[in-house]
Amino acid sequence: MTTRSKATAVTASLLAVLGLAGCGFLASPVPFSDLTRERTEADALPELHDFPPANVDPESSRYVGEHEGVRLWLAEPTQVDGVCLIVVRTTDTDWVAGCSGGSGVRLGGAGGSFEVRPDRAPVPDDATRVSENVYVLGSSR
Repeated sequence: MTTRSKATAVTASLLAVLGLAGCGFLASPVPFSDLTRERTEADALPELHDFPPANVDPESSRYVGEHEGVRLWLAEPTQVDGVCLIVVRTTDTDWVAGCSGGSGVRLGGAGGSFEVRPDRAPVPDDATRVSENVYVLGSSR
């Protein structure tokens, strides 16, 4: 392939990608209604030991509820589009956080198993809704 035909092929590929981007087919943020509502003082993350992790944007946090003494927050990751789930049990050292650059995240531990799903995603089997996007999963998971 000549240099000119390589350049043409690269240009055609780039134009195709840009065309798809204009139509909204490329990585667009997945919608999480819990993160789009107005932020209040109650949405601030608690002061936790060694928190927040570097990949969690604390300014984007939203408190989404509590399940059996476990408090839950969603936040945006710092590096990619996606979502982070922050699970806090009872003490400032008893917490876990996980982020996904995709369409959701699942975390489990002593406080239970939780899953974050984007808007309009099907409800997980054997799950109880905590908020618009967060579910507690049944004991069979």
